[in-house]
Amino acid sequence: MATLPEDNPTVPDDVISRAFLVTTNTYNNSRSGTFGQTIPGVWTGLLDYDSDGISAVAHGIRNIASKGWRTNVGAVNLGRCSVTVRVNVYDADGNTILNQSPMLVPPLGHIQDGLPIQVESGTVEFFVEDPCSNSDANYAVVFPYTSTIDQLSGDPTYQSPALLASPGSIFAKSKIIVDPLNVGAKISSSYARGIRSLAEKHGKAKLVRTTKGWQITR
Repeated sequence: MATLPEDNPTVPDDVISRAFLVTTNTYNNSRSGTFGQTIPGVWTGLLDYDSDGISAVAHGIRNIASKGWRTNVGAVNLGRCSVTVRVNVYDADGNTILNQSPMLVPPLGHIQDGLPIQVESGTVEFFVEDPCSNSDANYAVVFPYTSTIDQLSGDPTYQSPALLASPGSIFAKSKIIVDPLNVGAKISSSYARGIRSLAEKHGKAKLVRTTKGWQITR
């Protein structure tokens, strides 16, 4: 979701004035009802690992078929080149049990697949290989995630990946006080315009006030 100045002429053109919060509910229908989970929109965007040296880790992963736990891993690619997301998995003792398993994520696309190895209380680490990392227009910002379902009860668990990097890799070394508005600065308005120019338009959405609050409708 992005708000651009040209779409909001009556709103001051600054980050705070154009900021808003969106939540969604992802669920599956079943005869006994619905089950799903809420995934928070947090900044865990990854850039090319070779050039930026940043990975993301998610802890407490359970993927044990005999106990009913199923974990999926996925990623969203905000870039105009296909990127490879590498997945490492470590057991509870820190031993590597899966090394750089590849997931190919298409431009402006999304992919999700089952974790290909059994693990209890494990850790998943994500790396990104971006062939367009040197392009100011096409570089990727990738959002990885894990999603775990208890297939016996339908209860979901979401593990929010955290960036694994030194502060100097994320923030400018010259800054003594960190400005949180500069985190993820590579997703700028100009970058969002480029993504929008390639997107397929499905019409306009509007906000409607309901008993559950404001909802986006077509």
